[in-house]
Amino acid sequence: MMPPSKRYELPVIGRAKHSLFLSVAFISHVVLGALWTLADIFKTFWTKLGFYRQGSKIENKSAHVLRSTMFLPEDNDPTELITVGNPNESNATLVLVPGNPGNPGFYVMFLNKLYSLSGKKLACIAVGHLGHSSVAPSRNDALHDLDTQNQHKAKVLHALQIKYPKASFLLAGHSVGAHCMLQAFRHELVDRSRILMCIGLQPTLMHIGASPSGHSMYPLLKYFRDPLGYLAGLLFHLPRSVLHTLVRQYMGPKPDDVIVEEVLNLFHRNVARNLFHMALHEMHEILEVDNPEELHDMGLNSDKFIIYFSENDPWLSNQHELDIAELFPHARIINCADGIQHGFVKVSSERMAEITYSWIKHHVEK
Repeated sequence: MMPPSKRYELPVIGRAKHSLFLSVAFISHVVLGALWTLADIFKTFWTKLGFYRQGSKIENKSAHVLRSTMFLPEDNDPTELITVGNPNESNATLVLVPGNPGNPGFYVMFLNKLYSLSGKKLACIAVGHLGHSSVAPSRNDALHDLDTQNQHKAKVLHALQIKYPKASFLLAGHSVGAHCMLQAFRHELVDRSRILMCIGLQPTLMHIGASPSGHSMYPLLKYFRDPLGYLAGLLFHLPRSVLHTLVRQYMGPKPDDVIVEEVLNLFHRNVARNLFHMALHEMHEILEVDNPEELHDMGLNSDKFIIYFSENDPWLSNQHELDIAELFPHARIINCADGIQHGFVKVSSERMAEITYSWIKHHVEK
């Protein structure tokens, strides 16, 4: 059998395209950068005169949902958390690592449904990626690569285990969040004896750049991530009501207001730069799965490790799924039969929560 490294390759960009992309990227960077600077000056001026209003935000008013920020030792940037329920009063606590974009607000409906299904016996915490939301943006234009995000998740999990000393934890990761979750599970800071299960939802664990979506996105990430950051910054200066209308039109029929509002939190220059910066690192750094046997030795067997694949996932080819299943023979592999897409938070949060709860309820209802 051909080794995975020979089956998966990043798209090859020819010399002519490379030169063209560099030229277009440079011009875009200069033009959009100048427009962004002018828009910032214009916004400041009109705000002082009282003519500029961003508009009100749509807040999730559930009493059991807490949106907060955490500062870890040695980290200059805040960590955004969405907490549903109280880990001190629950039978178990699910910690979710988002995909990319790593804005935890996208998962409120998913976490709310889990909390409801458990009869309030399951607390849930979604841990945002550093710099991935304008609610908790990076300071000083800092950029965070994939390795930094991996280390960050281990430190957050360690901090949560200290904060809730009696809590038992279920770890879940969506898309690239599954990679971050497993890296955190391996980390020496984490007390693995308190981890009941690990769940990978549509996990991108190897060779993301060789997936169908990876092939189409790679040139954009390689050449245009900075101009796209300026474009997001320009959109950020529009009145929020205008942005809300534009996003609703783009997302299709009747998108949930909460999801639309979280999309708006991505319209920030350095947030967009962090999304694209991390995504490019994913393409270059998530290649072969590092020592999968080690995870089994650490206790991840079919009772504790679930991998869930969506059908026709553009971020996971069929070959990816076969290779991941072969690399993790002790995991419980589940193929979606409900038509749930990779980006389930847009329309399938509640159904995904129902499926997830069916795997974990024996840890909760005790």
